[in-house]
Amino acid sequence: MFCARRAVRIFGRRGRSVALRSTICELHSQVQRRTVLVWSTRDVPRFRHVLSTSLPKCGFRWFSSEGLPPHTKVKLPALSPTMEMGTIVSWDKQEGDELGEGDLLAQIETDKATMEFETPEEGFLAKILIPAGSKDVPIGKLLCIIVEKKEDVAAFESFVPEETAAPPAGLQEINADVTTLAHKARDNKLQPHEFQGGTITVSNLGMYGVKNFSAIINPPQACILAVGKAEKQVVVDENSEKGYTTGTMMSVTLSCDHRVVDGAVGAQWLSAFKSYLEKPLTMLL
Repeated sequence: MFCARRAVRIFGRRGRSVALRSTICELHSQVQRRTVLVWSTRDVPRFRHVLSTSLPKCGFRWFSSEGLPPHTKVKLPALSPTMEMGTIVSWDKQEGDELGEGDLLAQIETDKATMEFETPEEGFLAKILIPAGSKDVPIGKLLCIIVEKKEDVAAFESFVPEETAAPPAGLQEINADVTTLAHKARDNKLQPHEFQGGTITVSNLGMYGVKNFSAIINPPQACILAVGKAEKQVVVDENSEKGYTTGTMMSVTLSCDHRVVDGAVGAQWLSAFKSYLEKPLTMLL
């Protein structure tokens, strides 16, 4: 990823049509190459460093691919060395309120004491996602959204955050969920929240007799696994009197976005995936 803060000159206004092969921007000498890891989000974050005053602060500036204006996602930081969870005692600002640098945003109770949490930057409080009184809020949980302009507040009225990690589930639960979603997909009844916000997609064409294929990644996901048809094949078996036996063989192809997943990591994942399929009982260990 190329980051060019204050070093990009853009020609024309957003939304205006331009002719093909025309220049739309220039990158100057301040451009630096950076690697950004994006695991399960719809938007691509650019970290905005926030200077700490009396308390730690956490903020990410996001540029949405779904039409949302630029905004900052404020997450719950660790307010003490031993803090793992916190309680939102109260909000000192309400949705739509203007925020100044250093303004008191909320009162948060840690494992040690109740502490004041200041706003990380100026703007307007667009959305409160964790209401006052919420207990056992884990560190890193999205607390609220801040925007630069007051007119952008309305855009987040129905904003719903995505969970960055799914809660642990057993094989039976996963199988039940997959079966339910598969039926919905065949009946064209899937709801947007049921197929958005993923990290990896599994694409299966085996039922159509396709033995192997390469699937195209669904942005902004990181990977897609293409699963081919499983079929019986003759394989070498040195322990057999005949010297061969038959086995069920299946070809899978993993496509990775190398901005997120290196090829070597993808190969290690495929090796582990192959091992689990060949010895399913190891998934229970």
